[in-house]
Amino acid sequence: TIFVEKDQSVTLPTTAEREGYAFAGWQNDAGETVDATFTPTENVTLTAQWEVGKNTVTLVDGASQEQIGEVEVEFGAALPTLEEPQKEGYAFRYWSLSADGERLDLDTYTVGSDVTLYAVWLEESQKEYQVVFKASDYCADLTEDVELYVVDGSAVKKSSAPQDLEREGYEFEGWTTEVPPEGNEWTIDTYPADVEPEMTKIPFKPKEDTTLYAVWTIQEYMAIFNANYTDSPYKNGIVYSYKLLSSEGVQPPEEVPVREGYTFEGWYTKAIGGEKVDFAQSIKLKANTGFYAHWKHNGVQTDTFHAEYTEFNPDQKYYGYSGSVQGANCIVKDAGTVGTVLKDDYPTNSELEGGNGYYVSYQYERGDTLRFVINSSKATTAKLMANLAVEVDSMDVASTGENATIIRVNGEDITYNLTLLRIFQEYEIATINLNEGENVIEFIVDNDNTVMGGTYRAVGFMTDYIKLTDSDAVFTWSPIYDNLESN
Repeated sequence: TIFVEKDQSVTLPTTAEREGYAFAGWQNDAGETVDATFTPTENVTLTAQWEVGKNTVTLVDGASQEQIGEVEVEFGAALPTLEEPQKEGYAFRYWSLSADGERLDLDTYTVGSDVTLYAVWLEESQKEYQVVFKASDYCADLTEDVELYVVDGSAVKKSSAPQDLEREGYEFEGWTTEVPPEGNEWTIDTYPADVEPEMTKIPFKPKEDTTLYAVWTIQEYMAIFNANYTDSPYKNGIVYSYKLLSSEGVQPPEEVPVREGYTFEGWYTKAIGGEKVDFAQSIKLKANTGFYAHWKHNGVQTDTFHAEYTEFNPDQKYYGYSGSVQGANCIVKDAGTVGTVLKDDYPTNSELEGGNGYYVSYQYERGDTLRFVINSSKATTAKLMANLAVEVDSMDVASTGENATIIRVNGEDITYNLTLLRIFQEYEIATINLNEGENVIEFIVDNDNTVMGGTYRAVGFMTDYIKLTDSDAVFTWSPIYDNLESN
């Protein structure tokens, strides 16, 4: 950028550089070329103009080192069609970047500077063989066949042959000259043993034009079905496991796993979260793979619903003062300082005790949600209570405003206003309407207030439990006790 006083002239720079191009002056927005001494009448943008440069391609006899030709090619352009040179007693093989180097691919080579190309020759008494490597049917490493040219008596080198190829579910074994029964590649274990090919060792010396075919061994992997809960009756928690070929579809165990007090919901890709597996889609393995039983508790009759037993997205980050945690790690165990309920509310089928002083924190980003799913025996009204605390001495929280957390019951937002303390206390939120059957009560952070500092992204509160009182309905829910095992 150059600043010029009104009615004054400026000498424009002429030393702009661009690889492969020559500077050809400046143009204004109207496409007009301006003089090197320029007097602007308004703010103006000038654009450098360029002329593509030319490079010299020198053609040399690789044996005698004598120049046999020369062509000019624009920078960045492909080579023109080069006439094959003639030499008595020799046959022209190819052009190379060195006197006895590898064949240059003239179809893909572009000229980026002056360059010398060398003619490589073959004595007329010699033979040259084409060697083709075929692996492109299945191998992502080779999108097309590899072609080499070898003089009679010379060997195909390991460095020239494609090696360490990859194919999902298979292992590359090497090359063979034997033609596969079908396709362009061998897959051992899909043919009877008596038709497996004889391997061709590299390096090797061809005696004629030769085609080599990739040989693959199909891999075996373990499918492991995990009961996915502590104290299961299955050895090491494994319901069933077996080996199968990578080409085969996984079959789940015929016997449905069992867990007292729970309903089996299916096999999933992860112990927590993940996707339900549809084995009808012919799932093929790419490695040893675990499948995890997911469970839903058959239901507990109660009027108190602990936050640590709600569902958490295992992939979600929850922020605190000095960083974040993930998934159920937002559950915190009370060290006896914040007044959570310490009695054993529910028995669990594990070594952990339920309701033993745990609470949920890290709800400090807009959209963070605690979700209680509760079934009621009938339509009813009930008083909603909540055992809550904050991480400062006291804080006003409400359904709206700078410290807002929405409390939503079956899609309806509840109006409330509370002053919370650092220690847990039970607060009356509101009298709410509940449906017969399923009800959803949500706490949703609805602010971006970072007054608490650190890595907090919003203001929120810590939750021990909610409680429903003043109703003769029977309430049940399916607590996720396993949260404490993953915590």
